[in-house]
Amino acid sequence: MRKWLVVWVVLAPSGALASGDTKGQSELERAYREELAQLESERQAMKRELEGLREQTTAMKAQKQAEIERLGNTLMAIRVQADDLEAELEGVDRREELQSSHQQLLESTLDQAVETLGRHGMSVSDKEAAPDVLLGEVFRRGAALVQQWSSTRAEEGTYFTTDGREQSGTVLRIGRIAALAAGPGEGGTLAPAGGGNLKVVDPGGLALAKEAVENGKVSGILPVFLFDPLVRSKTAGAKQDILQHLESGGIIVWPIVALGLLAFLITLERIYTLRRVHRSVDRLTGRVFDAIKNGDWDGAVEHCRRRPGAVSRVLLTALKNRRLERTVFEDAVNEAIIAELPRLERFLSALRVVAAVAPLLGLLGTVTGMISTFDVITVHGTGDPKLLSGGISEALVTTEVGLIVAIPVLLIHAVLSSAVDHITGDMERNALGISRAIYGNHRATGEGTSDMTAAKRNVAFQEG
Repeated sequence: MRKWLVVWVVLAPSGALASGDTKGQSELERAYREELAQLESERQAMKRELEGLREQTTAMKAQKQAEIERLGNTLMAIRVQADDLEAELEGVDRREELQSSHQQLLESTLDQAVETLGRHGMSVSDKEAAPDVLLGEVFRRGAALVQQWSSTRAEEGTYFTTDGREQSGTVLRIGRIAALAAGPGEGGTLAPAGGGNLKVVDPGGLALAKEAVENGKVSGILPVFLFDPLVRSKTAGAKQDILQHLESGGIIVWPIVALGLLAFLITLERIYTLRRVHRSVDRLTGRVFDAIKNGDWDGAVEHCRRRPGAVSRVLLTALKNRRLERTVFEDAVNEAIIAELPRLERFLSALRVVAAVAPLLGLLGTVTGMISTFDVITVHGTGDPKLLSGGISEALVTTEVGLIVAIPVLLIHAVLSSAVDHITGDMERNALGISRAIYGNHRATGEGTSDMTAAKRNVAFQEG
């Protein structure tokens, strides 16, 4: 096409085409055909190249698809392997936990076995040895103890005779389920007497028991009394005293006990003080009333000054302010009674605090005891209940002691508060009685108060 355009541009000016020269036209057609053939050749080449690129792309796509499938299969295999490894790891963790639990159970069982052997006189040489070494020694000691318990042996011991006397002598023990006393003195078949002791219940077995001890055999049938192991009955019958019971509650018990002692001392002091005040109310008021009836005002004041106390101070205030108007007089007496209330109610707030704090300390002891129990469970597991008894005892004893202190203190506080109210009421009632006596005398003698000036009333009040 480009060549045809060039030929057309070259030939156009010459006017050859315009004149219809056939030679030029044939050359132009020939050039056009050549150009078309070349373009067709280029088109075919490009088509072949495109087909090659398509085949190359298809092959590359198939290669990449195969590679993707291979990587997918590899990833799937890795995931399966990872799942297998994770399952194996979980199995290892479970085996490790099971082994740890078995180890804790073994240690707890060994501790219990060592303690049981110690109670029966079988000591273990090295309690801190490796578990396998300690286990072998515990088995050997246990086997020796079982052999001892299953044998018939003669040993020195004490027992009670039929008349209740304690006697020492040879005791023939048949395992742990029967025993006979071989003397000297009274003997025979023995039975439990409580607290791990033995007593003679059948003296007829004495001769056979002596024969068995001396000759190692008997010619007849031994009369025996079968019983449970004495160690068990002795342990079951043992009881703690008060101090041991408190010590089992841990360190928090002692602040509760200290609060209880403080409340006890306050109670003694308040009972003594309030009883003394209560006795002086009626006694002193009666003497003051007698002096007022006789017109002896100075004598009434002297009675109050001679017996200092809450009641005397209130009555003395009433007597000193007897010349005031009645309303002012009553206000002065009420102020005197109110001034005495702190002395009467002294330490009652402390009792109320003790009653509130003691059960809270008991609750704190309960919490610490349960924490100790769970710590023991974490270390030793739950195989040995005796290892858990310390924390449980601390939890329960502290709560018990806290309530034992709080309940009586709360009741004592209520009783003492009622006593203070009763004394205050008596003081008010007697002060009103004196008021009636004073103003009755005023009306009878014409000694009124209406002619007193305000200045005189103030001076009299200040002097009171």
